[in-house]
Amino acid sequence: MDLKLLKTFVVLSKNKNYTRTADELGYAQSSISAQIQQLEQELNTKCDISFVIKHFHRIIEWL
Repeated sequence: MDLKLLKTFVVLSKNKNYTRTADELGYAQSSISAQIQQLEQELNTKCDISFVIKHFHRIIEWL
């Protein structure tokens, strides 16, 4: 698994916004969407960004 995908997921969860995430990481917004889709394919699951955004701090504490 590419750690870049996980980093993108974490930054997206923190920023709660694809555009801000793209700006922070220096990617196009479409690249952020593509990376999340690739992560979903690799994990064989849907990454529920809204759930992660809502519970971000609890998830980070758990990790």
